[in-house]
Amino acid sequence: MTGRVLIYRLGSLGDTVVALPCFHLIRAAFPNCEVRVLTNAPVADHAPPLFSVIEGSGLVDGYFEYPVSLRDWRNAWRLSCLIRAWQPDTVVYLVRRLRKRQVLRDAAFLWACGIRKFIGLPLTRDMREACRRSDGMVEREAERLARCLAPLGTTDVRDPANWDLGLTEIERAAPRRMIADWTGTRNYVALCTGTKQAMNDWGASNWRTLAEGLMEAYPHKLVFVGGADDHVLSQEITGDWPGRCVNLCGILSVRDSAAVIAAASLFVGVDSGPMHLAGAVGTPLVGIFSKLNPPGLWFPFGEQIRVLYPYALEATIASITPAEVAAAAASLLPIDAMLGQQGSGS
Repeated sequence: MTGRVLIYRLGSLGDTVVALPCFHLIRAAFPNCEVRVLTNAPVADHAPPLFSVIEGSGLVDGYFEYPVSLRDWRNAWRLSCLIRAWQPDTVVYLVRRLRKRQVLRDAAFLWACGIRKFIGLPLTRDMREACRRSDGMVEREAERLARCLAPLGTTDVRDPANWDLGLTEIERAAPRRMIADWTGTRNYVALCTGTKQAMNDWGASNWRTLAEGLMEAYPHKLVFVGGADDHVLSQEITGDWPGRCVNLCGILSVRDSAAVIAAASLFVGVDSGPMHLAGAVGTPLVGIFSKLNPPGLWFPFGEQIRVLYPYALEATIASITPAEVAAAAASLLPIDAMLGQQGSGS
């Protein structure tokens, strides 16, 4: 049993969430060890860093963060000195690389840091790439990562316990604080309009049409979540309905956002970090996808999930209509049940 374990994992919000089952597996495999993560500083200014997702979860004990300019040998040298001073003897590799030479380059750097035991290095092509299935879907990234960590044991990526963020009672109180001054219903639907990828942009007009339809169908308020970059678009959509819509984009921490999403009746969003948070906390969700990635790769898990993907040859994310999204929402949050509640005065 080793004493210090270094997890190598890149990415920000969504990338961190999809690796949660692996973080749980690593913690279970090394219960008495100090576990730290080597991760990158976010490329985008407003992208949440890895530690903002799992800070306080008990899954890791600390972090090493390297700058984007790590190719500068001076930065690489400083980072290697920090890692060598900590003296880890095991590294768990959780980085998505498509080329073997990239994996070998990473391994050489970590070897130079004094680490001699490697777990999860995807040296073969089948370990680096998602498996294709007979139905045209591909293996989810969470499943591929779990395959790479087979030496540590198995993990059930469909078990909700393996997606637990370890939210504290203080964090879970965030929704109660948010709705304390609301008038009318305390129920709400969470939406996320934002994405880091232009190809995933569903368009302001679609979001506005959907928002209007949801407010006609349900008594719920609409709560918009996301980063600071999403605030302007969300405000454009919600400005006409100040009594029914709440724009929290850029206001909440990542973990407070997770708590707010967890307390929602439904989540609707494009392929984004908040969508993955919704999947992790078990909120019924509608995910709107583009063809940026093959179908399945970044799909969330769960029974209460509806994924809309533009499968047709010439289709794009713009081919997905607000009516289709509203129908998917109604399959998870039946409109008839809402009307019955309103009629009974509950």
